[in-house]
Amino acid sequence: MIARLSGSSARPARQARGHARRETLLDAAADIVSHEGLALLTLPLVAQRAGASTGSMYHFFQDRDQLLTALGERHSQALGALIENVLEPTEAEWRAMSPPMVIDRLFGRLFAYISDHRDALEILHESETELARTFQDTLERVLCLRLGEAAGVSVSPVFYAVAYGTVLHATKALPGQYGQIIGALPEVLSAYLITLTAQPSPTER
Repeated sequence: MIARLSGSSARPARQARGHARRETLLDAAADIVSHEGLALLTLPLVAQRAGASTGSMYHFFQDRDQLLTALGERHSQALGALIENVLEPTEAEWRAMSPPMVIDRLFGRLFAYISDHRDALEILHESETELARTFQDTLERVLCLRLGEAAGVSVSPVFYAVAYGTVLHATKALPGQYGQIIGALPEVLSAYLITLTAQPSPTER
């Protein structure tokens, strides 16, 4: 009886250690993608960076694709939670915000996450279309509240393209200025929203 109880109490501890090892491997993989590029990612290299044996690496991930899937799922869950947070303000609250507040609410936490996880866009940008659509729909809804339906629908793809395209370009072509570029984006998007807000709507012309 005591042995059975001891075994059952040890199982959660083993599971916790296994989860921690898996997260350590994912962290090592993310660091490789962030600083050396996706092309250099291999399971043996991840194991080496994580201080693990290659055999233990294959215990958690059978191949590179499975590792990339796990990385993508981790980023999707985190970004999905941030996008849900964007949806919290009411329509009245969105209308009452200043343009910089709107941009900060829409993009601030997403930019912070992407700044801290440079591998996220490279891992996700080919596959995570549902997450992108969810954010684009949210962006369009908010801009329609701020600018009117016609203008909101028209300019929301521009906001998305400026934000996404700039960060992706910085990731691939300007890694040394990555943080600086992401830090400047809210001001750029705020200035654009201020300009659009100051323009009269078609019904006022």
